[in-house]
Amino acid sequence: MNFAKKTSLILALIMLGSANAGTTATWTTYADAACTTLCPAGTVDACSTTVDTTQACNQNSESSQSNIVCYADKITYTNFPNTGTNSGSAGCPSGGQSFPNEIAVGGCIEFPGPVLTWKKIEASTYDCEDNSGGPSAGTPTAAPGDDTPSSAMKSSIVASMVLPLLFFAGSF
Repeated sequence: MNFAKKTSLILALIMLGSANAGTTATWTTYADAACTTLCPAGTVDACSTTVDTTQACNQNSESSQSNIVCYADKITYTNFPNTGTNSGSAGCPSGGQSFPNEIAVGGCIEFPGPVLTWKKIEASTYDCEDNSGGPSAGTPTAAPGDDTPSSAMKSSIVASMVLPLLFFAGSF
């Protein structure tokens, strides 16, 4: 394989691989306002929740979440309490009790409820792509599912740019 073909193939793989990157956000639940004492489950894995913007409904052991929107400095979502896997619920029930939540990246955010907890998204690991649809971070102009670019749409755009490069380099 000549240099041009190798370069085109590597470029294509890099671009296609990054088209779906940054669709998840993870927060950890703590038992103290300083975000130093993990939740009663006691381990980072058991106290962490990862949500995916490409999923209509995310479910952890205690609750479920929908309408995940990532910003440069926070995430917002709709929370459905007591609909997690421990409840036997399918999650995100239509017409079920829900309320909007917001977690700032890097902050230790209090979440009142039957059990007082705090949640934190580590700034050093946050890479969820801003899918707010707004002109700048923190200013959404469209709800998820409206005219915001999806990962599939981004992939098709990247593919439309990469395929000509592959043809230009010749056949494999």
